[in-house]
Amino acid sequence: MNLYTIFLLSGRSSGNTYDTVLVFSSFFIGVSLILLAIGIILFYQQKYFITHSKITTGTIIDCNKRYSRDDNQGRFPTYFPIVSYEVNGINYTIESEKGKPDELEIGSGVMVRYFEENPAQSNLVMDNKQTSSVSVFLILGILMFLASVSLFFMNK
Repeated sequence: MNLYTIFLLSGRSSGNTYDTVLVFSSFFIGVSLILLAIGIILFYQQKYFITHSKITTGTIIDCNKRYSRDDNQGRFPTYFPIVSYEVNGINYTIESEKGKPDELEIGSGVMVRYFEENPAQSNLVMDNKQTSSVSVFLILGILMFLASVSLFFMNK
């Protein structure tokens, strides 16, 4: 093959690009449906946990201090409270999944949400704000689905 033939092959197609658009839009519709499914599953898991759990009061027994990777000078610590709570005479301990910018007072009370069947499966009430991850999956899924469908119909 000479250089002229290579340039001709790599140039823009003068034919119908409908098949290419169909493949790409089908792929992105599939990805958007997966994102929507993940968002819906996370939403129902969160709803189930909130409706089927009980709330008790726990006590902050310690606070883990951590620094982000880009905080080279250690000026902005994040505090993760460790909470002890009791269910049916058995003590359980949980560490917060989300850090707080200010250190919480050791000995202060916080609300803990737990499953009655499995009290070790718990969450601090102040950590229950998982709606942001659900919203991200749902919004990305909807936007990608709309963009893929509009791309498909615009090139039809």
